Amino acid sequence: MTTAIMKYEALSEVLVPLTEEFEAGNRHGVRIDGSRMAQSEALRECIAELLAEGWLEQCDLSNCYKLTGAGYQQFGARMRALRTLAACSVA
Repeated sequence: MTTAIMKYEALSEVLVPLTEEFEAGNRHGVRIDGSRMAQSEALRECIAELLAEGWLEQCDLSNCYKLTGAGYQQFGARMRALRTLAACSVA
C-alpha cells in the first residue's frame, strides 16, 4: 500500500527535473526510468495523478513526461521550498 509520504517523496523526486526543463524552455520532457517506475508503486501513482489533473503530459517517447503550464503554477511554491531546503543542506 502506498502512503501519502511515499507519494510526496516520489513527487519531490520528479518535480525538480520537470521544473528545471520547464524553466529552461525545453519542451522535450524528462525521461523517467521505466524500471524504476515498475518497481515503485508510489512513483507510478504520482505520475498517474499528475497526468489526470492535467499538470503533466506524456511525450512521444515511452516514460517521457513534461510539466504543463498549469502544473508549473500548481507546484511553484513547492519547488521554491525544495530549492530552499537544498540550498540550506549544502551550506
